[in-house]
Amino acid sequence: MYISVVGFGNPYMGDDSVGIRVIDSLNSLFNHPRIKFYKLFNDFLNLIEIFETSEVVIIVDAVKGGEEEGNVYTFEGAEELIYGATSLSTHTLNLKEVVDMYKTLRGRLPFIYIVGIEPSSLEGINYISEKVEGKIPLLVNTVIDIIKRHIQG
Repeated sequence: MYISVVGFGNPYMGDDSVGIRVIDSLNSLFNHPRIKFYKLFNDFLNLIEIFETSEVVIIVDAVKGGEEEGNVYTFEGAEELIYGATSLSTHTLNLKEVVDMYKTLRGRLPFIYIVGIEPSSLEGINYISEKVEGKIPLLVNTVIDIIKRHIQG
């Protein structure tokens, strides 16, 4: 089984590209047989295949949590959050719907983390706000810490 790190985003929508950028940074830091990195361009349905082979899934994305732009969120065991949230995602398909489908089909879920950041701008080709850009190293380090806990455990 794998630890899967999934960066969501749209490279053409400002801060929404943050998940993709974090994956780009992590890809150059890790070469471990139990870690897989994925870039998903706003298609939560691809999570079903990732859930199938993963014991841990770390989702990195822009998250609308209502805090100040650039605020970093980390949710461990995010299933409760997913079920309780109306919509944290900046994407059209609800993460809850995909989790529900998978759990109905398989009767289980991998352990889910969400590492996110409050977006400032979701518009502009290849533009990422200064506040979000400055927090990418923190997001990368947060994901690394989660990976290390599971690799060593």
